[in-house]
Amino acid sequence: RPTVSSGVGFRNLGNTCYMNASLQALLLLERFCDEAFSAEMVARVRSVSSGKSEPSFYEALYELRQEVTRNRIVSPLSIKNLVATVN
Repeated sequence: RPTVSSGVGFRNLGNTCYMNASLQALLLLERFCDEAFSAEMVARVRSVSSGKSEPSFYEALYELRQEVTRNRIVSPLSIKNLVATVN
């Protein structure tokens, strides 16, 4: 099972520090990640969102989690773009 070090950071995309802090805190919650990114949940979300042109928030968060588990600084651009489209 992948583990995340607390040293992984999110690139600031200009006024995204609060979003980054929230995402980092969420993605470091082991129980949340265990349940939200279980194989069953991933399969369920992918079956619902298949054929859609835009990624869902869940898919963007899942991809971000994959980057975080590689212990690299990551860019939350996909999340930022999704949040920007919400009215």
